[in-house]
Amino acid sequence: ADLYTVLRNLVHNAIQYTPSGGCIDVAIERLANRVLITVEDSGPGIPTDKHQRVFDAFYRIEGSDASGSGLGLSIVSVMLMRMQGEVTLSAATRFSSGLQVRVCLPTV
Repeated sequence: ADLYTVLRNLVHNAIQYTPSGGCIDVAIERLANRVLITVEDSGPGIPTDKHQRVFDAFYRIEGSDASGSGLGLSIVSVMLMRMQGEVTLSAATRFSSGLQVRVCLPTV
């Protein structure tokens, strides 16, 4: 249930912040004793100085057009702590704009 919640929130955010006609890419890769999940979109992205702050409950970036409560990434962070995983944000690499979210989890 925790992994489902993480994936649902990440894909929901990508859909919410990607404009109509944009792209979303989801990839899952096994690396030795870890699993890497990458969700990347062609939306506006998140400024680097806000990357840590977006994991705070109810935090929303000023001027954002998308609706929401600011809980999605906070929930992701809590769930991943429970699963001994980690999440990192960076600029999209597959698109000219956007966000790349990488989740790394131990294999079972």
